Amino acid sequence: MKKFLLLTLILSAAVMQAQSNEKALERKELTFGVKTGLNLSTLGGADVNDLNPKTYTNAYFGGFLHIWLSKRLAFQHEILLSLQGSKLEIGGETGRIRSTYINAPFMLKWYFIKKFNVEIGGQTGFILEDNAKLEGVAETRFSEIKTFNFGVNVGASYVFDIGLSLDARYHLGVTKVIPGELKIKNRVFSFGLGYSW
Repeated sequence: MKKFLLLTLILSAAVMQAQSNEKALERKELTFGVKTGLNLSTLGGADVNDLNPKTYTNAYFGGFLHIWLSKRLAFQHEILLSLQGSKLEIGGETGRIRSTYINAPFMLKWYFIKKFNVEIGGQTGFILEDNAKLEGVAETRFSEIKTFNFGVNVGASYVFDIGLSLDARYHLGVTKVIPGELKIKNRVFSFGLGYSW
């Protein structure tokens, strides 16, 4: 009987310790991670109709830093290489605009359920390369595309116990893509997979 009680106490202590360790891992105050995924990008704004923009499919990848601010609120800062653009129809000709950005989203994440969160924040973007191509026309540099972009992000993600996460996000560009009077802005849906440690 004594041996049974001793074994029960040992097992109980081991379970409590394991639960304590699991909670410590779950609420690690600072975590790093990597992420990649699919961009469905186009152009929007008041003056975009003449371009007849269509969705352009490409990818993004990068890393992030996740910091807990309270029991349910966290901050996440990311650095992403993002390929964006849009398919176009101009004067009967089809073409595309392709842009490579270094984007830096900064997001507030609200965990209203243990593993599921919604997020909102801003994003700055710096263009690395941009070009346009119409059918029958040589690819040319778009020298007037603005090198800096700012917008608002909203999204949601689900985090698994092993550190994997599934993300969905929408980017609404606030600043114009091209200087001047034309109001043309970035619009991007993103779907991705992340891993943190």
